[in-house]
Amino acid sequence: MKEVYVIHCENENEILSTELLLKTITHFDSSRQVIVATPVNAGRFSDDVTVSVYTDTGNPTLNYFKAIVDIECDRVIYFKSDQLLTHFSNECWETLRNLSSIVTLPTRFNFAGEPIEPTVYYQDSININNLSTTKNINAVFF
Repeated sequence: MKEVYVIHCENENEILSTELLLKTITHFDSSRQVIVATPVNAGRFSDDVTVSVYTDTGNPTLNYFKAIVDIECDRVIYFKSDQLLTHFSNECWETLRNLSSIVTLPTRFNFAGEPIEPTVYYQDSININNLSTTKNINAVFF
């Protein structure tokens, strides 16, 4: 089973924050690969960064799914490039093995920073509290 972290870098302005987040995730869990999903040319990133390039569709929602679907893996923890981890425990992978294929945390925010009503997106009800091992409330677990 291949488990990876994916950071979605949507444009060139997010390259530095993406690489900082990548180093932070690697600090907390060096046993799993971190992949950057982006429409940006892979040559713009440091040499040691694994990049999955997709074609920008001009639609942020479609880009969001392309960033995830194009990655060859069994399970993904997905991050936006501007998210910084203050704490992270890789024990969350054990919880993910018992959940459905797509799980979102109880609170998600839209692009304007407003909370999204939980009824409009899928939320797994099994053992969701165990995912609170991260303070990164916008992370999406797959």
